[in-house]
Amino acid sequence: MLTAYTGLATAVCGGRAQALPPGYRFAQLEIQQAIGEGGFSIVYQAFDHQQQRFAAVKEYIPTTIAERNAEGVVVPRNPFLLPTFNAGRDYFCQEAKILGSLAHPGIPPLWDFWQANGSAYISTPLYGGTTLKKRYAQHPALVTETWLRRLLASLLPTVAAVHRQGCLHRDISWDNIQIAEHQWPILLDFGSACFWATGGARETNIVLKPGFSPVELYCNSGGYAHGPWSDIYAIGALLATLITGRLPPVSLTRSIEDRYQPLAQCGPAGYSQRFLRAIDAALEVHPADRPQDIAAFARLLAIDLHGQACVIT
Repeated sequence: MLTAYTGLATAVCGGRAQALPPGYRFAQLEIQQAIGEGGFSIVYQAFDHQQQRFAAVKEYIPTTIAERNAEGVVVPRNPFLLPTFNAGRDYFCQEAKILGSLAHPGIPPLWDFWQANGSAYISTPLYGGTTLKKRYAQHPALVTETWLRRLLASLLPTVAAVHRQGCLHRDISWDNIQIAEHQWPILLDFGSACFWATGGARETNIVLKPGFSPVELYCNSGGYAHGPWSDIYAIGALLATLITGRLPPVSLTRSIEDRYQPLAQCGPAGYSQRFLRAIDAALEVHPADRPQDIAAFARLLAIDLHGQACVIT
């Protein structure tokens, strides 16, 4: 989308100070405020005056290596960083391509993608609610086996749909699951996703998240292939974290000395042994020892992938 736009952005180093100002326009799309940021992007709340709807706009701006100049253009902090900056923008474009290939109620649909200001932009629906991490911090007592099964009844079919399209998410965590009243849980942030079925797993950006990332995401050798089992490890780590309140040990450390205490041995009160053993299986260090696809993981959990998806509150 090549459109006229007005306004200037600040050129102050660091995080939100690099954000586009309220009122900045991409034709009919008006930036209202920055609502989130990561190492590679800033997310804005915007309003589409033509469609009369709110949108989330994600802008590529890796603030550790780039900044916004006085003209509002995102540029590397020095010329030597240009190849890294351009490669990151290519990965960002890949994220848009993956989102555009997916269609599921638990995945944000791609509304638009365009390049401007030396950067690139992705527009999706703006979801209410809060992340699973914040929901847990506010209401930890909500988490029971019944509640987790309701979560999984929606999350597992969503991840299975991603895999059926030949993609991997590779960044499933409680930061990237949005919980809103009377809605499916939404799986967010496909910045680390790849088309694994066509051999693209080694050629894309990966955000490593200690505790959630499996060992194969750390290793580019040693026979540790990426696959559905990689996302299954992250889901297992998510469940273990919600049950215990603690992140599992870093998988790379576990591959050297495994100090993970299996949930089935710890026996937290209120959880069935079958449920706990399934989570332990997902958290096996070696990929070949985990369930190899979502269907196999669902069988271990005794969850019907084709049953009624649940709204989480």
